[in-house]
Amino acid sequence: MAAGFVSYRGLANELNRRGIPAAGAGRWHRNTVMRMLTRLRRLTSERGGINNDFAIKLVADVRAETLGPTIRKLRKAGFVSIKAIAGELNRRAVAAPRGGKWYLTTVTRPLGV
Repeated sequence: MAAGFVSYRGLANELNRRGIPAAGAGRWHRNTVMRMLTRLRRLTSERGGINNDFAIKLVADVRAETLGPTIRKLRKAGFVSIKAIAGELNRRAVAAPRGGKWYLTTVTRPLGV
């Protein structure tokens, strides 16, 4: 856009012309350009630096996705309360997000409760 492309469609056409692949090695479209620019704006702060809060949330989301199956298995095994799940994760030495012990809040965050 700094090079003079004022529309998302124009930017998509230029990216395709230059042979720059979109996600999944696909072609750029107006919507893919809009989504990419939205993500980039969220990743940067008002001062132009990296938005660490957003980056931390992305890491937490990925971690929650990986822990989901483990927590579901624990629930099927009979650990239904949050306290019981936290205790079992501690007993199994599963690392908590910040390396400490599992507590009620550290279990509920990945569950989205």
